Amino acid sequence: MSNEHLTTRARELARNLSYNDSPLLAATKHTLLELAHRLDSLSARTVNCNKGILGGPGSQRPMTWRERVAYRLFKVLPREV
Repeated sequence: MSNEHLTTRARELARNLSYNDSPLLAATKHTLLELAHRLDSLSARTVNCNKGILGGPGSQRPMTWRERVAYRLFKVLPREV
C-alpha cells in the first residue's frame, strides 16, 4: 500500500470516530490524523513541472532550477518539500 493510499485510509477511519465518545476513541482519532499528516509531509509529488511540488495538504512550493532539470531528465523528485 502506498503512502497516499495509507493516508487516505487513515483519514477515512478517523472521520468515523468522535472526540466526544470516549478517551480511547479520541486518542485513536488523534493518532490516525497525526499518522496521515506525517506521511503526507514525507511524500512529494508534482502537479505540473511549471507549477511546482506538492507536499501534504496545503504545502506547495515552486521547483528550483536544479530540481526542474533533474525531474525533466531523470524523473527524480526531491525528498523534502
